[in-house]
Amino acid sequence: MHPPAPSGAMNASVGLSPRDWGSVRHGGSVVVSSTGINSVVITRHAAGGSMVSSSSCSSYPTGALQTSELLDSTRDLIVFSDAITRHFHVVKSCLAQNDQDLRTGADVIHVLVVGLVCAAQVVASKLSSTACRALDKLPTLLWAVRGHESADLGPCILELHESLASLRKEAQGVRADYIDLLKQVQYLGHCTQVTMDLVIISSLPEPAQDENGILECQVGNCSQLTEAQTESKKYLELTLIHLDSMCQILEECSDFWLMLHNAELKLRKLEKESKAFCEDHGNEPPLSIHRLSGGKAALQSFCEHVRSFCGVYSGIPTASLKSQLPPVALNCQR
Repeated sequence: MHPPAPSGAMNASVGLSPRDWGSVRHGGSVVVSSTGINSVVITRHAAGGSMVSSSSCSSYPTGALQTSELLDSTRDLIVFSDAITRHFHVVKSCLAQNDQDLRTGADVIHVLVVGLVCAAQVVASKLSSTACRALDKLPTLLWAVRGHESADLGPCILELHESLASLRKEAQGVRADYIDLLKQVQYLGHCTQVTMDLVIISSLPEPAQDENGILECQVGNCSQLTEAQTESKKYLELTLIHLDSMCQILEECSDFWLMLHNAELKLRKLEKESKAFCEDHGNEPPLSIHRLSGGKAALQSFCEHVRSFCGVYSGIPTASLKSQLPPVALNCQR
């Protein structure tokens, strides 16, 4: 049995897929690990300033992403997109020669891939813009921590909470779509395996009844695969090899998806903290630190978490945030 062909090799040798498609239960739990993908060739548009994958499945404006973490993870998304797309080209080409129903299913899944990559790009871009807006609100929050009254405190916290909650829901939706894509690829693999089994079964002779009344196919009487059946079987085997490689890529979460999930966890924490400040105040946002749930200590802790979030995603390192804040905010920290 040959190992799966590398994502860049289109002429994989024909052999059984290392994944036991027949024994996997569709709808079972999905386990992902932290292994990434290593390399990709990235081209850059001179005029537009965007990174474009060779598969034309994803293009990303780099201006909104300034931190090295976001830039590195975005390059990793291009690696992911290109690798999945290359495998899909082979899968669709093989199935087009064999089974149009399976080919239609592959086309539908390819649409899901493109949609997932685009949605992930949007969320990654919003991470940067949301962090920048949160940074703009830090002076108001720090002024309140200092003990000063501000009519802007309530609206500031409410607006920050809504933006964090909205982005967290988008990130969570992308993660759900990612898991659904893996399940869809697995399901296509199961269907392809069944189709190949039917090809083999169709080559067998009619079972004969032995002296004990048991139906069986005599090995010596088994007919050989026809030329058309042999060709069909080879296409289906090659399809399974590439579907297996796609499953491996999806199961071993690359850096971009780990970054996005980590961002989702941070957003969830900030959303929960900001929501606590707004509880028990009806539709009127709190206007005084004395009316905030948890008081000064809770707000100060929230400010530190916001500043840490901004340091990762706004493009301004955490150590440099103090120099970026207005004088009034710097006075609050002394």
